[in-house]
Amino acid sequence: MGVSITGSIPVLHIGDKHLTQSTPIIKYLGQELGKYLAKNIDAEFYLEQFADIANDWRVQWIRLFENNEDFNKKYAGQVPTHL
Repeated sequence: MGVSITGSIPVLHIGDKHLTQSTPIIKYLGQELGKYLAKNIDAEFYLEQFADIANDWRVQWIRLFENNEDFNKKYAGQVPTHL
């Protein structure tokens, strides 16, 4: 499957690590930078809730373009979804 265990993008290379999947990459970078450190269980819940809301929004936004013929004709094949 290549670098990614799922064969899809994104993949972030840090040293010998190959990090995959959008949300885990964001969480990893946030913790690495000291920006994703919840102080308690309520704060952790809020962070996870926000990440899920953002992901739900992203999925809905993508669906707007999935079945759009003009969009698909113009951009089909330009951006790979799998490595």
